[in-house]
Amino acid sequence: MIGKLYNLVAITAVATLISTSGFVGVLYGTGKLTDARWNLILDVLRGKHDDLTQPAPTSQPASQPAAVEGQTPASAEESTKVIRDQRVMSQLQRANIERAARDVTARQTLLNQSVQQLISMQESHEREKTAFAEQQTRAGNKQRDEGFQRELAYVTGLSPKMAKDHLVRTWAKQKADVVRIFTALDPNKGKRILEQFKTAEELAIVHELLELIRTAQPEKPTLRSGKTTENEKP
Repeated sequence: MIGKLYNLVAITAVATLISTSGFVGVLYGTGKLTDARWNLILDVLRGKHDDLTQPAPTSQPASQPAAVEGQTPASAEESTKVIRDQRVMSQLQRANIERAARDVTARQTLLNQSVQQLISMQESHEREKTAFAEQQTRAGNKQRDEGFQRELAYVTGLSPKMAKDHLVRTWAKQKADVVRIFTALDPNKGKRILEQFKTAEELAIVHELLELIRTAQPEKPTLRSGKTTENEKP
């Protein structure tokens, strides 16, 4: 029994030695184990570097902040300062962004107010322009009406032949004026004037004139003679 146990231990020891030798050979072959490192391992086994294996103190004085793992107190303080500076910069950037956003909002509001004021001014200008145009139109219409009334009075006072010559010339330039005159003229006076049209060309004018009077809006005569003058007699 003891012999079998001895053989088992011997086989295990030989196997361990062979595997260790192979592992050391691999380390030497890859360059990870050099003579200097092998000597350092031997020195450690001899106890020459026991001071390196002493545990570090687990507590620090209350006056010193706990250092970050892997950092010296100086580097930990520097990291804390960097984090604090980053927070300050972040707050400043956030404040600048908020200030810029407020400036943009204020400028947009001012722009909208300016645009609205410009639109109001333009609308007011358009209203004034329209009112002025209407005023000019009324003044022009009034002036034309007054001129028409004077012309109607003159035609009424002319003899039928002279009135006919005037209306023929007016017909060549503006037929609508002749239609308006005959529409406002006393029918008896208009009849005497039409009787002066004798030629075929003049009769064609009479025909077209009567057609236009028929389709035109009638105007109430504004000037009529109360008596027949000598020029109105046939």
